[in-house]
Amino acid sequence: MKIPTNFALGHQDVVFDLGAYRGAWSSAIWQHYRPVIHAFEPVHEYWRIAYGNLPAQCRVHNFGLAPHDGEIAIRVAEDASTAYLPIDGDGPIKTCRMVPIDTFMREAEIPLVALAKINIDGAEYDLLEHMVASDLTRRFRS
Repeated sequence: MKIPTNFALGHQDVVFDLGAYRGAWSSAIWQHYRPVIHAFEPVHEYWRIAYGNLPAQCRVHNFGLAPHDGEIAIRVAEDASTAYLPIDGDGPIKTCRMVPIDTFMREAEIPLVALAKINIDGAEYDLLEHMVASDLTRRFRS
């Protein structure tokens, strides 16, 4: 996977990969910058793959970050998995755990995220609206 190489990232910087899928983006970032990576993948099958693909130094979480705590139903369809398309499509439906982003950052003691990739199949809007409304965006550099 080709990634931009002009991010100002150091070894102590925190990077979030929301919607890690198989871990390709996190892997590319790790290989180039070696930051502190938190990869989030709520679908267990893909979390297992990402966990196996990423170095031990990367933290791979089997839950998603969201505005609120809870569970969501995700139709699993490779890189088209989603909770937002009609439920009658192809692929099994999995119940996946969501953790509030502000709760995770507080409990993990993360004051600043230097870079975030958010590819969560339509849920980006709800998450970003929550981050703006709760002033959480000030804790993200890029």
